Amino acid sequence: MRGLLAVLMLSILFSSACSPTQKPQEKEIICDSPLIKAGNGCCLDENSNYICDKDEVEEVEEEEKITGPPRLRAGSKLRITEDDLPLKVFMQRNTHILYTIDGKEEVFIIDSMNKFRATIFYEQNRFKIDVGRTKPAGSLLIKYISTDPPKGGNFAVLELQANANV
Repeated sequence: MRGLLAVLMLSILFSSACSPTQKPQEKEIICDSPLIKAGNGCCLDENSNYICDKDEVEEVEEEEKITGPPRLRAGSKLRITEDDLPLKVFMQRNTHILYTIDGKEEVFIIDSMNKFRATIFYEQNRFKIDVGRTKPAGSLLIKYISTDPPKGGNFAVLELQANANV
């Protein structure tokens, strides 16, 4: 009897292990325009480019770009020509102005500044410009206006003009 019971238990165990399991049916996702299928749902695609509008990177048009004085963070560069002058610029330490005139590029680097004086390198020369003063450096006249914020800020506010004497 025990043997019959053991065989019966094994057969039940074997038959239940070999029977196919049913998977739950996945619901088909249908999205009506202007919606598109995305993952397990729908998302908005108003311009019909097959990219969810929330995932699109919006391009900045020319008119929307910052029009105020450039703010150069440490290590950055600003490329200008004579057509850009006069120009007011906010510069941190170790920022470069690349000025192109007559096909030649001149490099100006702000080395240090405080509320009284800015130090600028041009080629092998070092220029110290007191606040409120203008100094010629290569093809530019550089005026040190102040720091920003005014009481010892980390930006030097400079005004650049073409040097007519070069």
